[in-house]
Amino acid sequence: MESQYGTSELYKLAKNPFGIKGSYQGQSMTFYTHEVEKGKTISVLARFRKYPNLQAAIMDHNQLVHRKFVRQKNVLSYRKTTRLLQKNGYATDPHYAQKLNHLIVKYKLGRYDLKALNDN
Repeated sequence: MESQYGTSELYKLAKNPFGIKGSYQGQSMTFYTHEVEKGKTISVLARFRKYPNLQAAIMDHNQLVHRKFVRQKNVLSYRKTTRLLQKNGYATDPHYAQKLNHLIVKYKLGRYDLKALNDN
């Protein structure tokens, strides 16, 4: 969703498919982003992490999400995970969890959760 299905400049130039803000090993790029503040969508200039490759982006994202936004172990429901992301400030869009859930169902992404759980 954040990378516009791999077509965004953030993804192409910074190898950042998840829209993670800040810097990665001192590397960042600045892009405009849409944020929701007091119920209104605004455009702001923000620094986003720039990654050397997709694998680094995925590993960093997984660690960040677990440590800062999900904060629980053994969460087996994607719906609970998306609720925790929303609740803990991963995105400012008040409909973020709902949008993620829609994409998970639409593209049958839950099957990858089952594979990951069964392979570990």
